Amino acid sequence: MAPQLERQTTAERQNTLTNADNSMANVVREYNTPGTNPQQQQQRSNDLAGLNGTLETSGVIPGLTITDMHSSKPGDPNAPEAVTMQTSDPTTGGRVLGDAQYNPQTHQLAFDRTPVLPGTKKPEPPTEDVREHVTVDMLTGRETVTAPGENGTTRTTTRDSVGAEDPTTVVTAPANGKPEVVQTEATDKNGATMITQYQYDNGGNLKTYTPPGGQQTEVPAGSTVDQKTGVLFATQPDGTKIDVTPQGRIFTTDPTGKTSYIVKPGDTLWDVSRDLAKVQGNLTPSDTDIQGLASQIGHAGDNHNPNAIKAGETINFGVGTRTDATGQADPNAQGDNLDLTKAKPSDAPSPPAPAGWTANPGNPNEWDRPGGKVDLPPGAKNVHPNGDNLEATLGNVTLRYDKDGHLKVTSNGADLGAVGGDNVAFTEPGSHYLVITNGGKPVRYLNTENGSSLEQMDGHWRHYTPPKGKLVDLDASFVPKPDDQGNVDLPAGQL
Repeated sequence: MAPQLERQTTAERQNTLTNADNSMANVVREYNTPGTNPQQQQQRSNDLAGLNGTLETSGVIPGLTITDMHSSKPGDPNAPEAVTMQTSDPTTGGRVLGDAQYNPQTHQLAFDRTPVLPGTKKPEPPTEDVREHVTVDMLTGRETVTAPGENGTTRTTTRDSVGAEDPTTVVTAPANGKPEVVQTEATDKNGATMITQYQYDNGGNLKTYTPPGGQQTEVPAGSTVDQKTGVLFATQPDGTKIDVTPQGRIFTTDPTGKTSYIVKPGDTLWDVSRDLAKVQGNLTPSDTDIQGLASQIGHAGDNHNPNAIKAGETINFGVGTRTDATGQADPNAQGDNLDLTKAKPSDAPSPPAPAGWTANPGNPNEWDRPGGKVDLPPGAKNVHPNGDNLEATLGNVTLRYDKDGHLKVTSNGADLGAVGGDNVAFTEPGSHYLVITNGGKPVRYLNTENGSSLEQMDGHWRHYTPPKGKLVDLDASFVPKPDDQGNVDLPAGQL
């Protein structure tokens, strides 16, 4: 169960952390003031006790008690302070090794401890000394732990606040004279670990990545993984940017600046907005920061409640058409003209979606689904999950894949039925004839203007003319061959 601090809003947490940091600064000043008379010593003792009480309330360094301080430059209130701490529970918090260091200018507390995190290298007896280096931002509560991992790797684990149960770990390994991110580890809401792995070529260029429970996927040239956040940054040839978080959230930003996100099971509007802030470089977003992003979403939600998001739907953070209070176009608005109620950390998660469609950031025409994947034809546009289905447009045709990957085609509002193959494409650019293949061999030709078709059945071809036409067997020797324009001729008449 998450600690009580995690159930505070970030504004409440910020207030307790600020009080803790102010108390730390006050004690630093006391300890840097010359003099050792009994009154001063008592004042320092009182301030230190007050500081420990404030730290306990804030939860910023749980299980640790400060027992003494001494400045590196006595008399200088801005000098780093050596902080002597004791550990109340070494089995969970680690034993502090040596003095900690508090920097009143950066507000950071840093110390070494005995290993407690899973994945930290196990010391080789009898002499190897393995430590975890901990840095705590006293103003935000963000904790960063750096430790050696197995096989020469370095593990950097971050938490939004000390004691939070959803850390992110970035694992790097030395290669080509520089560190490369080889793995990220994140924790979902159920406490399960999600592992993403990254593969490079001999020149150190990121080539593929393997998402949690997914398949190895190619990424565009020039893709990188941030060593602090573990976010995968990729850019498509058309300028579309793809950002993938260690939690598996994929944000897509088109060349106009519109950012889209397809809701995953368990998502909340608050969590999605928080992750987008981090992708944009704000590692410790405040309530105001998160609400600012949430308020720019073009999303109406169920019964006009934007907090009721559904798995599989798309929410947009991009530049939109919302107007300001005067009715004029708001250049800073990034959502549609919708009334958005305030998002809260307690927003209910989205319901599960059995289809579970997931876009491949390295290939915009490839979508994963439970048990397989779907390859969309070149030129497919407006791709989006719709309930259990994945839908797209191709010219004047609407493609609809069901949760089992079966494809149906609609043209000019008329349902042309299942295509009976594994791929679909126009016979030629600009043509209105679709060719459906199965295993690379044509099994159907479809005229998207009138719905007539040629279908291969029982080793020969049949011709169908809608709306109430019949399947007509063609000569067994007939083999359809599209011409240079992609048209398909029949022995008698045009398809």
